[in-house]
Amino acid sequence: MTTPTRKRQTALIETRIDLADRHTSLYHLNDPAPPGAPLPLGDESGYAGLYGKAIKTPGIKYAALRGVSKSAIMDGIFPVFKDSERTGKKGYWRRYLGLIPDAESVWPEALPLKCKITERLQVTAPQAITAKLSPIPYVLLYPFGWSAWINLRITGKHTIEELSQIVMHLATDKSFTLFGEPDAFTIGEIFDLVAAGVRTDAFGGDATRDTEPVETAIVTTVLAKNGPSLSLGALSEDDDKQIRQIMRPTGPQSKHTLAELATPLKAEGDLNYMIIDKMSRFTWMEERLIPEGRNHDWLNCYHNNSFLALVQAWHFEGLRAAAAKAPNKSARLEPLLETAEECLDKPRFPNASVLGFTKKLLADGGSKK
Repeated sequence: MTTPTRKRQTALIETRIDLADRHTSLYHLNDPAPPGAPLPLGDESGYAGLYGKAIKTPGIKYAALRGVSKSAIMDGIFPVFKDSERTGKKGYWRRYLGLIPDAESVWPEALPLKCKITERLQVTAPQAITAKLSPIPYVLLYPFGWSAWINLRITGKHTIEELSQIVMHLATDKSFTLFGEPDAFTIGEIFDLVAAGVRTDAFGGDATRDTEPVETAIVTTVLAKNGPSLSLGALSEDDDKQIRQIMRPTGPQSKHTLAELATPLKAEGDLNYMIIDKMSRFTWMEERLIPEGRNHDWLNCYHNNSFLALVQAWHFEGLRAAAAKAPNKSARLEPLLETAEECLDKPRFPNASVLGFTKKLLADGGSKK
């Protein structure tokens, strides 16, 4: 009697997950402008001046900018495009704009600042999972709102089932701790902690009147693996289930098949695809998972582009919705709103991630002015 051959399991070696919420507020953009606002976010001149300081001194401390002893949550402040310029690579923002941004372009192009926070974040892995989870928290700060952003790298061998467990753990459990503190927090509690600090540091505290959607943006990309491909046309029933859970760790699953949710990224769409479901993205690029040349760097760059394009469009959609409800639109709001409309109607960097978002807006009638 022969023993049946067991199918070789796909082993993931490195995976990136970026998560973000979104808050929208016209606090700085209402008329009259609020007196004594913490940061000059409400007009082109003030924002360009603030951005110019961040360009001149990347990582300039919030306390130094304000002349105060400490902040509620914000720490070092960076231009959002500076990291890629340091490495000599174009990066997302330069590709998106087709030019090298400067302090004069940030207001009409509605570019955010990238801020570190004062808290050191740690993430626990689900029980029995040995892969290492390394989070870095940021804030993307706009004149009209912000996102708390958790950049998470998973390194060490893990399966697609374990990746699914990690995403579920991040979305539902008290999986986060602050360095030196005994308490554990859910991602919602971490986002709330950041939001309270940003309202104090950059907006109007209780007067900020920000709105927040229910959804969280979750962008997941496998960067390295061993073993077989997760071919879309030959997924096991269990792998299909795990990918669905990565896409929707909470709430009911989509009624669409994964093939219906997939965008082919190359000619061999079964092997190179992005699953798009609401604000979630899962990317599998078999031809780039070969550990040769610049494949890893390319995938890492593609992940960054997918996340940033999605969040930028999401903020534009939030700005447009807020402006539509505003009884009076200030003149300072108009160039930002015009940029938002243009970029939603015709994305400047039309990758699969942002096109999935704008196509949904079209289907929902959300692109109508």
